[in-house]
Amino acid sequence: MVRTEGAEIGTRTSILPGLVSTLSLWLLQSSSELTFAGDSGDTQAHGPSRKYGVEWASFYRPTSWLTFSADFSLTRARYREDQVAVDNRRGRYIANSIPVVVSAAAVVEAPVGVFAGVRLRYFGSQPLIEDDSVRQPASTIVNALVGYRWRRYEVSAEALNLFDSKADDIAYYYPSRLAGEPAGVNDLHVHPAEPFQIRGSLTVHF
Repeated sequence: MVRTEGAEIGTRTSILPGLVSTLSLWLLQSSSELTFAGDSGDTQAHGPSRKYGVEWASFYRPTSWLTFSADFSLTRARYREDQVAVDNRRGRYIANSIPVVVSAAAVVEAPVGVFAGVRLRYFGSQPLIEDDSVRQPASTIVNALVGYRWRRYEVSAEALNLFDSKADDIAYYYPSRLAGEPAGVNDLHVHPAEPFQIRGSLTVHF
């Protein structure tokens, strides 16, 4: 167990009919930062950290059949002391800490049984090593859905990664060695996002 201190202040408004919007500022300090190690699949303890940011979340329903939602998050995450990275490089960036996250959606629920939606997810460029010399590029993924409900039955088609974005769901930077190599080599290790695809489904509700 490590000591962690945090604070948050925010405000919420519903001044417009159908709208709920929340804005918050937050701060979190920890005596030890746990980060995921892609090589071992476990977490590792590092030095003390400080994170702070702002979050804005909004939900708007202008009609009974149309809904909009959006979430914006800006975060600054740093170690409070220099950390030793690969090749003995030093820095205070927290690996895989995403500084900008945006998600937005529009959903239609028509009274005749038709439903549809589109969702966007944006991750800003993020550091993969403590000295910020290696970064994962920003990525944007859009998914869309359309379907029809009739009594107990529901049929739908979903387009994943609608614009076939060449992005990675996650990336790590650590030394690895292939068979026959004399020593480990520092390199990127990624899990790519699923390419564009269409999935259909038929659902029966009991």
